[in-house]
Formats: sequence, C-alpha cells, structure tokens
Amino acid sequence: MAEKKVTPGDGSALRPYRRWHSLWRSLFRIELCRPEGGTDTYAVDVDFFAWEEELRLYRNGEQVARAGSPASFPIPGGAIEAATSTYGVRRMHAVRDDGAERQLTPHPLTGEAWRARLAQRRPMLSRVLAGASFTVLAVSLVVLAPQVAEWVSRLPIIADSIGTFTSPIALPPEANIALTVAGVLAGIERAQRLRHHWLLDMDTWWMGE
Repeated sequence: MAEKKVTPGDGSALRPYRRWHSLWRSLFRIELCRPEGGTDTYAVDVDFFAWEEELRLYRNGEQVARAGSPASFPIPGGAIEAATSTYGVRRMHAVRDDGAERQLTPHPLTGEAWRARLAQRRPMLSRVLAGASFTVLAVSLVVLAPQVAEWVSRLPIIADSIGTFTSPIALPPEANIALTVAGVLAGIERAQRLRHHWLLDMDTWWMGE
C-alpha cells in the first residue's frame, strides 16, 4: 500500500533548507551506490503542513517522486521508507532488498540534527530528556485515556448501544490542559529522535477536555 501511494515527481529542484524551516519542514539525506557503479544522493523533504503528498523524494537535487505518509519509495536495490506522525518524523530508512537498513541523515539545521548533536555532546542530559518524555507520555496515557473513553461513551450512537463509561480519574480542565501541553512537547522530543510506539505515541490521547 505504501508503494501504491507514490506518484512521479515534477522534476523541480530541492529548495535550500533554512533554520526557520524547522517549524514546518524537515530534510533527510543519504548517499547510495548504484548497482552499475557510482553514487546518487537521495533526499526526502518533509512538509508537515501539506494536506497530502507531504513526502518528496529527490535524487541528486531533482524531485523524482512524491507520496503521502507512510511511503516506500522504490530505489535501485531496495526502497526508502518514510513515515510521519502528528509530531514529526517517525521513520526515515533506506532498506535494501536483503533487509539491511540505514537511517537517513538529517540536515544539520533540522530539529532532528540538533537532538542528535545533543545526544553526542551531552549524553546525560539527553537521557534525562528521553526519560522525561517517556514518563510524561506514560502518565498521560494512564490519566487521559479513561477521560477520553468517557467522552466517547457519551456520544449518542455509543451511549444508546453499549451505555456510558465513567472515568475513575477526573482532573480539572487546567490540569488536563497542562498535561496535554506536556504530552505534545514529549511527543515532539521523541519525534526528533525518530522514536514511535503504537500505543505510547497515539495522538488520540491528547483530547483532554
């Protein structure tokens, strides 16, 4: 299905990446050998605000394909697999036909590159941030999920068929808002490390009243 989403590119040139582009855009690159010899530089440009086809593949600076997320861009000897979440990029790997994987390198001015440099230069601080983001998301899952379930159960179509559910946890609106904001920041921090878990990072938990 990911391959079926891919459409041909328009041949346009890759736009230069500026520091302020990190607010809505990310860029990853990788240099790969051709089977017949020589190398090609591939780049995946991610536009987080695009309604569709937010992933754009470039070869040697020329757009060759576009796709929505998740996508698998065919390349000689394998594919480039890319996927986004609400908070950023969750997968950006070149996968060979034999199964070997290489993560693409973020542009030096992206948030992902800044987070990688922090992990190299300040490993202790990096681990603290990673642990804090995990803890915030775990707490949010435990606290917000029952409240979301109660809200959903009150919808007439649900209430009339299976009844309503009362959450054992009820926080004031201010606490829910604070936890939601903390959860968003934690999600961004994990996305900058290309970390994603199907349960922990579910966007639906950020629906606190």
